[in-house]
Amino acid sequence: EEEEEEETAVKRLREGGSLRSVAASLGVSPETVRKTAIHYQPRPKQPMPRPLLTAEQVKHRAVYARCVAELPDEVLHSVLWSGECVLALQRPPHAGTVWADHERWMHVDPHPATVWVWGATSWHGALATLLVLEASPGKPFSAPEYQKQVLKKIPPMVEKLKEWLLMEDDTRVHTASTSGALRHELHINSFPQGSGSGKNKCKRWPANSPDLNPMENVWADLKAAIAALPEHPATRADMVKAARKYWKTLTQEKCRWFLKDYREQVQSAIKAQVQA
Repeated sequence: EEEEEEETAVKRLREGGSLRSVAASLGVSPETVRKTAIHYQPRPKQPMPRPLLTAEQVKHRAVYARCVAELPDEVLHSVLWSGECVLALQRPPHAGTVWADHERWMHVDPHPATVWVWGATSWHGALATLLVLEASPGKPFSAPEYQKQVLKKIPPMVEKLKEWLLMEDDTRVHTASTSGALRHELHINSFPQGSGSGKNKCKRWPANSPDLNPMENVWADLKAAIAALPEHPATRADMVKAARKYWKTLTQEKCRWFLKDYREQVQSAIKAQVQA
């Protein structure tokens, strides 16, 4: 009987009833109704403002930063900074997590539909195509899908570049042995692997370091441009169209603006280890 009352309370709240009206209809206090709703659908935790770094990760970031600090500009200018970005479609007005504002309960979808894209930028401009990624239904994006949808499409897009290095972060689809084998087969040289010398020789990308990837500046600007649209894209096709329209605005001058403070950024990583 108690379980039935709890389900009734949650159902009536979802239908738009206030705490007081639902409590009165069931003969309980508004506080009891509030606790019941939270028990059934707890509030989501606030995300951390930045990734937590272990001492080892701070040290690895400093090794990478010192490696980059040694490199001449012509090497950094040859790097294709790449990455993936998740773009959320417009959320439906009702469904999902419960949120309270004293009297009424509103439902917002905590997991809206998304579009996942891949792109790369460099000192010489962005790659011509923004790739839209497709994962198998109900499964995370896999290494074979990354190889087919991204790696195999890179060489034709960089034919005009004389020398270039591909920067990828340390996610599993990038670090998989099959991805490494395909890069070797396609003659794709990675950055920062092998860069630097002595103690500052960098073997891989430092973990939890999106701030060291200039591509994150591009993604932030893309999301800001989409947020500024009169109407937020509500369908996958609209979102892809909006993202590709933005991509066409990435001139060489704009790409260089995203990269202009990079050496200062890596110096911050070096100072962070000294202060740790």
